[in-house]
Amino acid sequence: MRTWKILAIVTKSRNYISDFYGRHPFLAGQPYQDQYAALAGDAFGASEIWCTGLSRFGYEAVRVYENIPHIQQRWAQEAGIRCDESSWRESVVSRQVAEQQPDILFIANHAVFSNEFVRNVRKDNPCIRLVIGWCGSPYRDPRILRKSDVVLSNIPELVEDIKANGHRCYHIHHAFDPRVLDRIDTSKAPTVGFSFLGSIITDAGFHGQREGLLIELVKATDLEIWSPIRNPPLRERLTVMAAQVSYDIVRVASLNRQLKDWISMVPRLERLARRGQRPALPRGVDGRIVGRSHPPLYGVPMFQKMRDSRVTLNTHIDASPRSASNMRLFEATGVGACLLTDWKQNLKDLFDPDAEVATYRDPEECVEKARYLLENERQRQQIAASGQRRALGSHTIYHRAEQLDGIIRDHLRKL
Repeated sequence: MRTWKILAIVTKSRNYISDFYGRHPFLAGQPYQDQYAALAGDAFGASEIWCTGLSRFGYEAVRVYENIPHIQQRWAQEAGIRCDESSWRESVVSRQVAEQQPDILFIANHAVFSNEFVRNVRKDNPCIRLVIGWCGSPYRDPRILRKSDVVLSNIPELVEDIKANGHRCYHIHHAFDPRVLDRIDTSKAPTVGFSFLGSIITDAGFHGQREGLLIELVKATDLEIWSPIRNPPLRERLTVMAAQVSYDIVRVASLNRQLKDWISMVPRLERLARRGQRPALPRGVDGRIVGRSHPPLYGVPMFQKMRDSRVTLNTHIDASPRSASNMRLFEATGVGACLLTDWKQNLKDLFDPDAEVATYRDPEECVEKARYLLENERQRQQIAASGQRRALGSHTIYHRAEQLDGIIRDHLRKL
């Protein structure tokens, strides 16, 4: 059986990049391979899962951390390449693809690169037989997905929508990386009562319901929150508003051939024209949540905090109103935490409700279940242990990689 090479273009959040290099303060100056190994070893994010899992099925999997300047610019330096400060992300990725010559390109964030950029990469590298895009969050313009031959999503509702917009799309759940258990302390007793670890994005389609739930929990329980909350100052809001106006003007102007040629000669305007989505205006998070929040945790420290919690909360994105679909389902149960999650129609297909995970249907029931679990240690431990057995037996990266391998090989056979 042929070995396929897959190159995953990984995008990390700014908060994660800052946190990771803060935890490894001397890493930024280290060789490319040292930074690569450390990032891959942190086991944070779905893209890491696909690469690690597919390796067991005979794939040669390579990651490219496209938006991390420390590692990308180090790669360029070691390769003897001079990068344009204004476009280093695209230029370095293009050179990395050319060097690796992958059969499959996996774009872990559907909104990062323009369709035109991906088309040019494919044109310059005919070795690429398949482009896979991941879409796990709401999108504004379905045209941004055209660059992918196949789109994957963990949210069934999004899969339906993406298919309705004419794209090939498959549902595939997130998973747990069991290697995490070798990197955390699983022997000590919990030190946190009730926790929530996750983001609170106030844009439409993201975490409106989550914000409302957290407000009620903060009022009624001792919930502790670890989240990358940063309410935007006025200056930032004005900057985004200016960027929105610029984006609109450039997009309209790009429809005119003469103006489009002029735009192409101005790098900043050209980048605006190629941008996949209009900048979103940020909105602040409720102050009651901010007052209960700790700085965010990522990677191994995040997994450790979940393990150290007697009960940890899960609540889904607004774009997934019917379906259990997010990563926390598998991260929390995988490390052996007692998970309290919002009830969804398909949850029973993943975990046994109130036996392997505790469930709630509204804020009042969430408060009631949290208090019950914190007062009944034996029941809490039973749910935690049962949930972990299910996660390790059915929901690891290797289970998902087998599914993805089938999708890939099916499409490659048709070419």
